[in-house]
Amino acid sequence: MNKTGVILLSAVCAILFAGCEFDTTTSRSKKASTDADITSLQNDVKRLQTDLDVLKEQMDRFTQEQQDSLTAVRAAATKMEDEATLLRTNVGKDITAVENRCNKQIKELDAKIDSAVKEVMAVLGKIKNVGASGGTRSGSTEKGFYHTVAEKESPWSIAQKYKDEYGVTAQDILDANGLKSGDSIQVGQKLFIPAKK
Repeated sequence: MNKTGVILLSAVCAILFAGCEFDTTTSRSKKASTDADITSLQNDVKRLQTDLDVLKEQMDRFTQEQQDSLTAVRAAATKMEDEATLLRTNVGKDITAVENRCNKQIKELDAKIDSAVKEVMAVLGKIKNVGASGGTRSGSTEKGFYHTVAEKESPWSIAQKYKDEYGVTAQDILDANGLKSGDSIQVGQKLFIPAKK
């Protein structure tokens, strides 16, 4: 091989060798860059996973707080409803008790008033019927009093009124007033009631 051939061969080998060395350096450089990128991505994924775990934990805590709050609100609402029901029941019982007491007192007062009215009416009836000329009839020694005839009264009903107290009969009333059986008497007429007792 001549000198020119050796130089040429040397030049080709040098170019090939330089190309291989360049490729190896570039490959190494690319590989290192890719490894660094992968490591960086792995680190980013780990950070994202950590952030995701933190967010999930916060969401779980928030969800639990919401459920606890909802449970507390429901419990408070149930308690308030129970208290309102109890209050309505107690107020209803109190109102019923007061109404019953009032009705009882009203009935008692009505009975007392009725009794008092009857007593007053009885006294007024005696006063009205006795009149101012009780004692003896003028022109007579007969003792008694005057009775003013009320509506629907007869000598017999008047005698029944005074029979127990004065021992008078219907015939006694007729005789004392100059009346005969069957004679009519008028409302407002004054009849002398003889006192036999």
